[in-house]
Amino acid sequence: MKIAITGTRGLVGRHLAKNLLDEGHRVTILGGNPEGCADGIRRHPNLSCHAVGESGGEALQKGLAGCDALAHCAAFPWQGKGNQGTINYPAAKTRLLMEAARRAGVQRVALAGFLRARPGCGIPWLENLWEAEEITRGAGMEHLVVKCGLVYGPGDDFVTPLAHGLAAWPLVVLPGNGGLPVRPVAVEEVTRLFRSFLVERRPRWRTVALTGPETVTLREAVERVAAAAGLRVTRLELPAGIRHTTAWIAEKVFRNPWVTPARLRVFAEPLDSPLPYGAFPPADLRPGIAFTAETLRKALPSEAVRETTGFPEPRPYRR
Repeated sequence: MKIAITGTRGLVGRHLAKNLLDEGHRVTILGGNPEGCADGIRRHPNLSCHAVGESGGEALQKGLAGCDALAHCAAFPWQGKGNQGTINYPAAKTRLLMEAARRAGVQRVALAGFLRARPGCGIPWLENLWEAEEITRGAGMEHLVVKCGLVYGPGDDFVTPLAHGLAAWPLVVLPGNGGLPVRPVAVEEVTRLFRSFLVERRPRWRTVALTGPETVTLREAVERVAAAAGLRVTRLELPAGIRHTTAWIAEKVFRNPWVTPARLRVFAEPLDSPLPYGAFPPADLRPGIAFTAETLRKALPSEAVRETTGFPEPRPYRR
């Protein structure tokens, strides 16, 4: 099969591309280049890249020509490199992408959505993410919308920057002082569901909520990462206004802070259940990888991960 993927600089898109290439499929990266891929696939003969830029639908349609399926992984709320990421507003680009996919004859599309994206909540970025989900559902192609929350794995936006940040400075500020529930899900589980839909067409025409098998508080999740990395962690309990000020200062002063304004916004709500709805995946595709020290050690930064994601060696201050 020939499958197009967006968002390959992010966790899900990067791992999905590698898995599909390992199975012998052809992969086209939309809006990317091979240098942004992991070493294992950067020079793969079945990998091609199509620059899109700001030219819109015609360039997208050209890049999607001959593709059987599309995985839109660039709609996830945290996009960017290292700690310079920002909240993502993907609806407009999703509309262009779906229109181009339909004109190019793509048969099915999968979207990496967000667990708490919903309409009428008064939070613009969540409403925009919901609009991207609705655009995908109404695109007229076989679809799968996967609503994810906290996804972790090598080169992620949780374990990797948290370990780097704690290595430089063992203080952490958490939204809600860390008491909100989360259900971390391993990236392997997410890509397995995407692969099942893209290759085997199951499940289809559905919106699926994908969460891990265990509910923990955000505070417990941070403590488990610190323990797996052999690092100390001290949690600062601050009022909401001071938390955001502290995050803004940390992003300006420290080189590898975990607490940033964007992350405070992503983790400001519980990430253990979907809103407004989301079906369970089929029994054989439900996540079973536990959020343990063993699985966390696999996600901890290595030299290869640092090179791929752009995270430098931990240093306490910007230079």
